[in-house]
Amino acid sequence: MLQTGQKVQFGGTLEYRYVTPDKLRASIRSDRKWRDFYFDGKTLTQVAPRMGYYGSVQIPGKVGEVMTGLAQRYDIDMPLADLFNWGTPASGVDDVTSATLIGPARIGGIDTEHFALRQAGVDWQIWIERGARPLPRKLVITTTEEPAQPQYSATLSWDLGASTPAAAFTYSPSKGAHRIELVPLAKTN
Repeated sequence: MLQTGQKVQFGGTLEYRYVTPDKLRASIRSDRKWRDFYFDGKTLTQVAPRMGYYGSVQIPGKVGEVMTGLAQRYDIDMPLADLFNWGTPASGVDDVTSATLIGPARIGGIDTEHFALRQAGVDWQIWIERGARPLPRKLVITTTEEPAQPQYSATLSWDLGASTPAAAFTYSPSKGAHRIELVPLAKTN
């Protein structure tokens, strides 16, 4: 939201490479910033490739737990992080107060079922692929507790057969890259 009240929209792409339960490589390219993330099960490294900086933290665990820890301890929010907690006790399914089946829809040539869900402060919609692969194909998340009701929208594509070498999950600094410290948020008493 601009101070004038006008909504603006930013575009970008996100690519996740994931090996369950504890390997992740993420590339975020948006109108405003580029970030790469490497997680090998023990160490997470955030890289700002255009600026030439990177920072690493020891934060072992499963990918969903690590993303939650990053948000809580370092204020680093990964796009669509909730997807990595689906099917776990941390999924937040108990927070949903209503769910409505809207009906069939096509997203990117794929037949889906469209659902609308609500929980405190958030309305969200999800389109789930019909058939043997019930994968999410689109998400729209609306923050209802803010007067402007900002939205986040993502269309997802999947390659379940992709293989990623183990080395892709560990960052090796390029020549001239500068290491910086990732500092946890200050604790309040």
